[in-house]
Amino acid sequence: MAAVDADAQDTPLSVVRAQCHRFLTTRVEDAAALAIATAAACVDGDSLLEVHCDGQVQTDALRHRVALALVQPHFDALYASSAVVFLRREASLAQVRAFFERPEAAALLVRAEAALAATLVEAEPKARWARAPAIKLAAFVALFREHDPDHKCLESVLGGLVAADKRTLEDLKADVEDEQVDVLLLSDAIRVLASCVVA
Repeated sequence: MAAVDADAQDTPLSVVRAQCHRFLTTRVEDAAALAIATAAACVDGDSLLEVHCDGQVQTDALRHRVALALVQPHFDALYASSAVVFLRREASLAQVRAFFERPEAAALLVRAEAALAATLVEAEPKARWARAPAIKLAAFVALFREHDPDHKCLESVLGGLVAADKRTLEDLKADVEDEQVDVLLLSDAIRVLASCVVA
């Protein structure tokens, strides 16, 4: 993986790269930069950044969390793109499968599928969910976006979202937050998802 540098073209990943170069005093590789940006935009983002980073990178990331947070259009471009939908890299797919083999991840996936009952009978979301393991991972992460009350990122990931499911998704998110978000689980989900995009 290429180290983050200042020479950025205007793509979502290059914006993430440039933001990390600007706000982190230590350079990080692209997958780490994307994981930091994704974590910074999630609920309990401070705790996630403490897991993802250490030393000066952690200090800088916590100080500049808002500036580093991955914005919705970039989330959509990176995680709802054909690169994820049609992911075929065996190493990345193996990481995704291993993540969902964890009992706690599998249990949360079952709850997410129940909350998306109306959406997952629609043609495009059903097809994406069935054919792309990384889509389930992107949906898992999208559910925990901090400032996305209408679940726009999740809608982009799935290729549609039935309005009736928005209430059940909010209930699920609230229940999980009440149970306390499993920071290590979400951190691992973000790390694996970022590695799917940056290979």
